[in-house]
Amino acid sequence: MRDSLLHIVEGVKPKRDGNGIWRDAKLIDKAMVGFGTRDTELVWRIVRAHWNPHRMAAIKEAYHNRTRKKLVDRVGKETSGSYKKLMLALIEDQ
Repeated sequence: MRDSLLHIVEGVKPKRDGNGIWRDAKLIDKAMVGFGTRDTELVWRIVRAHWNPHRMAAIKEAYHNRTRKKLVDRVGKETSGSYKKLMLALIEDQ
């Protein structure tokens, strides 16, 4: 319950933009932080962002501003095999 409420609050707090880009970058990072990648969450967030090329570009920029790392590099380190190829293709829009 607490996590759900915090997620809602994070979504409505004005953070650098009014479209939730900053929140999306943060949640993508959260899916990869710690022991093991939360693959389902990472896939859901990357696929969702991929449907809107302008949004994906904004998320990649916000991610870089937040972490000083490129999203494609970070996802590449956290994934492998065909899964890695798919995720990187979605991020790079190939």
